Amino acid sequence: MSSKAKTLARRLLRENRGTRSKAGRSWREIARDDYNGRISHATICRFAISEGEWLPKDKGLLIALGVKSERKPKPQQPKAIFDMATSTLRAALVNRRPMPPPDPRILREFQRLGWIQKTKAAR
Repeated sequence: MSSKAKTLARRLLRENRGTRSKAGRSWREIARDDYNGRISHATICRFAISEGEWLPKDKGLLIALGVKSERKPKPQQPKAIFDMATSTLRAALVNRRPMPPPDPRILREFQRLGWIQKTKAAR
């Protein structure tokens, strides 16, 4: 496994076993004090005894152990609405021709259907 995992496993084993003059801490104490109860004492024990070869599958546990770093989200890229370059689109919009006036027959039909209302002509 990774060198981070092996180093952490060695440190946890040293803390659990202790030294000749000092008694080691239990797995429960290590889980409660060092990891604020986010990781089970059994998980820490299994990880340390396997010398970092066994790793939990849960990514949250790996991040809490410090073996894996948290992934930063990528910023969203703007989606292309048109299939042409921005400069080409801008030039086409600036140099466009004016729209022809609407056909009076279409306007009368829209008025009859109630989609648009008659407007009084400005005098």
